[in-house]
Amino acid sequence: MRKELPPEKRIKHIAAVIATAEVVNGKWTLPVLMTLMDRNKRYSEIVAEIKGISDMSLARELKELERAGLIVRILYTAMPPLTEYSVTDRGLSLRSILREFHQWAEVYKDISK
Repeated sequence: MRKELPPEKRIKHIAAVIATAEVVNGKWTLPVLMTLMDRNKRYSEIVAEIKGISDMSLARELKELERAGLIVRILYTAMPPLTEYSVTDRGLSLRSILREFHQWAEVYKDISK
């Protein structure tokens, strides 16, 4: 039997879910985050790992994730200049959620057919 939350707690829980969904709502948000979970990557490495993402979509997604504090852009002063993207501690805090999404998708992979 499911335990029902008191209305004031339910409202807070729903508000928290909405706030989280607003941060991770883009089509490419979760794939970009998953790509960066293991190590820092250059733009071209991210494009190579996420099939179907356009340059415009990736650039927009990286800016949004940086604005949300989930990733950071690292500029190196090498010649030629080098830029990498890295997930922040805030972004890393989503790792277990991303794993759960993956596990759910494996079980229900036929849902989008």
